[in-house]
This record gives sequence, structure tokens and C-alpha cells, in this order.
Amino acid sequence: MTAADRLPWVSQRRDLTGSWLAVLPSGSIDLRVEVDSETLDVSVASRPGLRCLLQGFVYGLPPVGAAAALQNPAERLLDAYVKLGEGLLDHAKGFFSFVISDGGQARILAVRDPLGIHPLFYSSTSEGFLLSPSIATLQARPGVSGAINRAALADHLRHLWPRPTETYFEAVTRVPPGHALTVRRGAVSSRRYWDPLFPGRRPEWIDEADLGRFDELLDESVARLLALGPAGIYLSGGLDSVTVGALAADHARRDGLPMPLALSLVFPGPYSEKVTQTGVAAQLALPQLFADLDDALGEGGLVRAALRNGGLSAPMQNPWLPAYQSLARQARARGRDIILTGSGGDEWLTVTPVYAADLLRSLNLVELFRLGRTQSRSYDVAPWLFARNMAWRFGARPLLARERAIAMRRFAPDRLLARRLRIRRMTLERRSWLAPDAALRRELLDRDEEYVRLQTTEDDLLPIGGPREYFRECREALTHPLVSMEAEEVFEYSRGAGVRVLHPFGDTRLVEFLHATPPRLLNSNGRSKGLVRAMLGRRFPTLGFERQRKRITSSFFGWSVVTQAPAVWREIGGA
Repeated sequence: MTAADRLPWVSQRRDLTGSWLAVLPSGSIDLRVEVDSETLDVSVASRPGLRCLLQGFVYGLPPVGAAAALQNPAERLLDAYVKLGEGLLDHAKGFFSFVISDGGQARILAVRDPLGIHPLFYSSTSEGFLLSPSIATLQARPGVSGAINRAALADHLRHLWPRPTETYFEAVTRVPPGHALTVRRGAVSSRRYWDPLFPGRRPEWIDEADLGRFDELLDESVARLLALGPAGIYLSGGLDSVTVGALAADHARRDGLPMPLALSLVFPGPYSEKVTQTGVAAQLALPQLFADLDDALGEGGLVRAALRNGGLSAPMQNPWLPAYQSLARQARARGRDIILTGSGGDEWLTVTPVYAADLLRSLNLVELFRLGRTQSRSYDVAPWLFARNMAWRFGARPLLARERAIAMRRFAPDRLLARRLRIRRMTLERRSWLAPDAALRRELLDRDEEYVRLQTTEDDLLPIGGPREYFRECREALTHPLVSMEAEEVFEYSRGAGVRVLHPFGDTRLVEFLHATPPRLLNSNGRSKGLVRAMLGRRFPTLGFERQRKRITSSFFGWSVVTQAPAVWREIGGA
């Protein structure tokens, strides 16, 4: 932890396990902070009437004085707040969460970074208003109930998430990614401060001449993260992590930094990418650490590893995380403070196949054919299945469903609402075990209505003009509660290993740039992720990246569950 002085409102504890707790006492605006003394990416600062806690890093703030370079991150943030107020949110980029108490305005401002890499939760108790990146830290506080949010859990099992702010605990609420929370005189309000998807206005597409900016932004992102400390890289055999690895190696060599440690998880049999992983690390001269999946997961494999991690605050999203945590701990033992990943490449570098519906709507059959050909050349899926998916699953079916919904919303909105509610209620009746008592059933029915009404207003956030299904899918990739939960899970696992896991493709400016890149340019050279393929093809001419097809591992996951779950189920007392 860094601070300019010994601050009387900050206390250090060793039992918070990489976490912190901000307390706004009842009836007061004097923020108090408790922080793990070993948490190196937390800084605090104060000015008359102002207090600030920052975790992570913020960039993009305007300079506020010649002494800025000598200040700790929280001091620079607080100076920007003094100058700009909440206007600083128009400039803040990076991976962070922060809390500022403003005695003059009698308010608290709590902010989560645009993509939600840093979690932020809160609770209200008789003690006051509590904020933390950890649900467990909040629940350890007297007055914060550990009661399960039964309705949220039941909805999770129905694949419904109507409320982005709720968690699986009744007393704990989430600040969603890209949101700022304001607490003033006991009243809590929240707003989205960052949205790269042109809500309510026409898309501002870049031109092909601007594509060179992509290389600059990604290079800057990697350099910014490497400056945080000795690094490891989760190096698979895929395009995204190899791109990050290549840039990181270049920066380390040029800037005299320690060479990043390649951390490679080896899957069994036909899913193994070890040949590519070894070839990339050798050509980049990266030291490398391998871990076989079975060894990293421990006895009992995937299913038992998931059960061993029952202390998580939400159902597990990524079944491979226990294995990656094992690699992270080994990296930490070798002096690595941060680990870079290729996460975000699949979300921001690719074109969703649902774009086919937009092309059908506009009868742009030439582009539809190109999209299908690009997808078939980029993914290891049977050609006939791709043809069916492009024509029906991602093309005609969502198009017909959307057009019918638009017509019903215009001419028979009550019928549309009743129809969607009827479908939800039928699903609940078929799964009566989800609501074993009348009170929970009533609550789920109320939530169904809330969810359906929310669906009828989602078009208000879409751009005017442009490919609507494409942008709808892009928005879901940013705002869906599962996206937030996955980031929270990665954060929790990485803290348990004593490292920071960071994602160069999640850089705010880079994500803004990629959302402004039209689909045809993302699919340059007739393949998905065209923006990185050409560079990798030149860099690794013998490894075939320019022709690589992405392999889907869901079948391996399904096979693991089917073969491992029965024995584990019997051991824990299942019938």
C-alpha cells in the first residue's frame, strides 16, 4: 500500500487477504479505510475535506501540476477530482476501483473501471455504508447478513439475470462495470459513465486508413501493464495470447525489463497446443513453465477442483481457473507480480455470427457469403454445420423473431408482454423444484415480469442506423452480469495466488477503437481476427497462425464432467 503520509483514517490489517474495506459511518461523511498491508496496488490520499482510496491504476487524467510525477496514484486522482469533479470520469481509463469522500459536497463517489476488471460491492448496516472489492470482506463485518439470495440463484439456474447489480447474497450489491455510485445523505444512485457503443446516435466508424492505430493502442497497452512489475503470460497456442507474448517480449528486450515468464497449460490428447506453445516461447526467447491440466487440477480432475473451490461468492464461470491458479502460484514463487492474458480477443477482435441477421435484413447477400466463408475458415467446425448456422440459427431465425417482436410491440404490446410472460411461467412450472415454496415462486414470477419489460426497452440503447443485431450482441458482451461475474472470479483467484491478472485487450481506448471498427475490417484478409493474423504470420512463419482455426473445447469439458461427476456425486452422498 502507498500513501503520502501516515493517515489517521487508514488502518492496516493482515487478515483481509489482498482486500480492503471502506466505511462511511452512519450520519458522517468522514471515510475510514481498512486495508491489507500487503496489497501493493492500493494507494490513499487526502486533501482538506477530501479522502481517496484507489486500487489498480488510472491513466488518461489531464496533468494537474508539475509535481504530478512525484505523487502516488491516489494523489493524482484526487487532484483531478479537485479540478474536474465527476468530469474526471470522462478521462479515467485503466483497471481500477476507487472511492472518494467529499465533505464539501456531502457525498461519496465510488467507481468501477469501464470493463469491470476490478470488482466493487457494497452493503448498508447500522454501522454505516460499506464498500469492498470482496464479498467475503463485507460479510465478515458485523451486521452484514450471509443469507443467500434464493431468487437470484434460482434465476441463475434458469439462465436469467434481470438485475446486473444483485449478487447471490441478499445483503451485498454489485457496482456494475463502467458505473459510478453516488451516496449522498443516505440516498444511493448509480449511472453508467462509459459506453463505447454509440447509444442513441449514429455509429462513428473508422476508415481503413486508420487501422494502423490498432497496433499502436495494443502496443501501448502491453507497455503500460509491463511497467507495473515483473510479468508472466498465460501463453496458449491461440492468436490472442501469442500476440500479447510477442509484444511483451519486444518491450522487455527494448526497455531492459525481465523477460516475461510464459505460463502454459497443457490439455490432453488432441486438445494439446504444446507444440505451438513451445515454438512461440523458443522464438521469443521466453522462459517457460508448463503444467499438465490433470496435475494442475489435482486428484479428481475438473469436477473435484470445482468442489474444492466452494468458497467462491458466485457459481464458477470458468472451470479451468483452478488450473491457472496453480500456474499463477508457481509464477509468484518465481518473482512475478503480474500475469498478462489474451482475454478479450474473442470479444473485441471477432465479428459475431449474428451479424448474418443484419445482412439478411438488408439483403446484402454478397457480404453474407463473405461472412460465412470467413467463419468457416476461422473455426474448426464442419462446413455443413456452418452453412446451417449462418442461414438459420444466426440469420433467419433471430431476424424473424426480432421483426415479429417489433411488429407486436407496435400493434399489440400487451400481447407481446403476455406471450413472453407465459413462456417464462411454463418454464417455471416444468422446473417446480426451483421454487419449493409459494413465496419464492411469487418472487420469481415478479422477476420474470421485470425481465420481460427490460427486454422491451433494450433497443433504446442501440445506435441509430447500423447493424442492430451486431450491436445488440456487442452490448451484451459488455453489460451481461455473467461478464461481470467472470471478471470478479478471475480477480478473486488471482488475489488468492498473490498476483494481478491483467488483460491488454481490455484496455479502454483499444476497446473503444475496436467497437468503432466495421465488421468487414475486423475480418480483413478473409479470416476472423484479421488484425493480428498478418503480424503473427510474419513473426512466426513456420507455425501457421495466418491459417489457424480456433478449436472449441466445450466437447472436452462435457466429456470431463460426464466421466468424473458420477464418482464425485457418490462420494458427497448423492443417490
